[in-house]
Amino acid sequence: MLTTLLITAVSAAFASLVAAFSGGGLSLVLFPMLLMVVPGSYAGVLVISKISALTQNLVSGRIHAKKQNIEWDLFLNLSVTGVLGTILGTYLVQYHLNEQLFKNILGITLLVVAVYLLFKGKIGIHGENVPLTPRLHIISGLFNFLVSILNGLFGGSGIFTTIFLVVVLRKTFLQAIGETIFVFAIMNLAQLIHLSFFVQIDWLVAIAVLAGSIAGSQLGTHLQYLKGNKWIKLSSIALMIVIGIKMLWF
Repeated sequence: MLTTLLITAVSAAFASLVAAFSGGGLSLVLFPMLLMVVPGSYAGVLVISKISALTQNLVSGRIHAKKQNIEWDLFLNLSVTGVLGTILGTYLVQYHLNEQLFKNILGITLLVVAVYLLFKGKIGIHGENVPLTPRLHIISGLFNFLVSILNGLFGGSGIFTTIFLVVVLRKTFLQAIGETIFVFAIMNLAQLIHLSFFVQIDWLVAIAVLAGSIAGSQLGTHLQYLKGNKWIKLSSIALMIVIGIKMLWF
């Protein structure tokens, strides 16, 4: 049991560091790792990965909030649509949908976006501050709702919303991450509360994951501001390629 706790703590620290620095995708990194070492049901392991994700959101969000301003109208839009999408996705978990189909869709999407960002050198590094028109509000909310359904099913979809803000609203990576971090904290908290009523949790494993997540999130977020948007973009692209390939072939 001690070995399992150590492995889960180290895994959570690694996944939180990578996700905090890259701007999302923690559950997509951590969830498969936990499934290999943590005994219990699919839903039980999902809850533990959500504890890690929520911890990373709060720890990183606290640092971002001190360093930049939040667009509250965008925050409200993404929070409402995100919670609604996550609730729907969480509800669909019980029906055991074709997981591989969704993984294939996610994998292809990640690879396409990674290639796009690779060839668009300035996107995400220099922000343009595109005005938030009513049309862009609707598009942003609809996209976030659809992505959040996948967040309810698998978790880790925060990287999609971050990339959306970078590509469509032309924000820098640091701005986009700062805008979405508390949104996904609300979403993850809502899903965690919902699942905790129906799923048995191994609290020793949860505590180990919590400790690892705090350490990894602190380091990863401070590294963001130390290295800047260029390195965040490169790490996001690398993470998307690795996760995309894994989803398609493993």
